[in-house]
This record gives sequence, structure tokens and C-alpha cells, in this order.
Amino acid sequence: MNQPVFSIDVAKGKSVATTFSSYGVQVKKPFSFMHSPEHLSSLLPILDQLEHTSSQRPTVVMEATGNYSKPLASYFFLWDILL
Repeated sequence: MNQPVFSIDVAKGKSVATTFSSYGVQVKKPFSFMHSPEHLSSLLPILDQLEHTSSQRPTVVMEATGNYSKPLASYFFLWDILL
């Protein structure tokens, strides 16, 4: 797999994410973020940077955790970046 990935471990009030430029090649150390609109918006520059450095649009992946993942999925679907 050579596609960049933005990986999210979803939890109740905040989640932990990291980025990979390709399979097993971590670009950013894991970091946490809240599920608020302003914190979700702060993820877009990270995704843009990953796309710029890899010349490919990153895929956002996360676990399905019922209600906890729904706001995140909605946000990324809105920006058309969740697969």
C-alpha cells in the first residue's frame, strides 16, 4: 500500500490520530484531538500537508465505534475524504 493514510482511534470525547505516507511509514507521531468543529477543522491542514508531500489524496480510516464515530464520519464525508 503506497497511499497516504490518516488513521484515527476513536474514543468518546476525543480521539487519537496519526499519519502514514505509505504502509508502515509513520509521518506524524500520534496526537489527540477533541470532536469539536474547531478541532476537526484543525485536521484539514494536516491532511493537506500529507497530500502535498505524497502527491496523493490521503485516505481517512477509523474504527466504527457506534455513536462516537458518527460526528467524525459526518465531518469527513462532508469534505469527501473518508473511505
